Amino acid sequence: MVSFSSAVRRLSPVKARKAVLWCFVGGMSAILASSWVNQNTADTSVSQVQVAPIQFDENLDHEAALSTHYPSTDPFFDSVKPSPFPFAQEIREISERFELSHSLIFAVAKTESGFRTQVESGAGAVGVMQVIAHAAGQDAWQRVLKKKGQPSLRDLKDPYTNMLLGSAYLKLLQDRYFNDIEDPQLRLGVVLAAYNWGPTNVRSMLDKGRPDNLKELYWMLWTYAPRETYGYVRKVVRTKAQFEAEHHSSFAA
Repeated sequence: MVSFSSAVRRLSPVKARKAVLWCFVGGMSAILASSWVNQNTADTSVSQVQVAPIQFDENLDHEAALSTHYPSTDPFFDSVKPSPFPFAQEIREISERFELSHSLIFAVAKTESGFRTQVESGAGAVGVMQVIAHAAGQDAWQRVLKKKGQPSLRDLKDPYTNMLLGSAYLKLLQDRYFNDIEDPQLRLGVVLAAYNWGPTNVRSMLDKGRPDNLKELYWMLWTYAPRETYGYVRKVVRTKAQFEAEHHSSFAA
């Protein structure tokens, strides 16, 4: 009996290639036919299994919810149970210390870094609230915490210390740099602009004309400030309001 390989060797190269190709096609056809038969003769009970549809709540802040259970941090959360919001205990303590709202600290941290503790920007901003050591970090380090020098990189990558410094700087901007602004919403917007753009730049902008409310401040930011600052202030204000709506029953605004 002549084997298939021997028979192929007796053919011309062209006919040999065709023979191998037809054998391959025939083999694949047989495999597909067998798969179709197995699929149609399988136990029909599998098709009766009910799978619950995935529900997506468009009103839920999924980014914040996922950050609670799957934070983009190092081992900081390993032994911490899920909280109502990321770094909940730290935010509570710092909020009480500086008399700042939970919602403001949360909104700035979320907007700045998405609660990532190790992130660094090209401008030298580090950590959860993106503190720059020689700028806001030094200001808060010396004037609020009453320490000499400036925070180290290790300090800024520690989430509690970073949020402490970032919040201290917000307090400094609110009570020292812009305490002459009486309207709370307008002062909030000005403080956030200064946190992003720097208090000297914001004060220079305000010298061109004093806005009467937050809406007028938005117009001034659009006209005089970098687009990043305009977008930043609006995003933090929006995130702060969203936090207050979602956690109003559990936490003071």
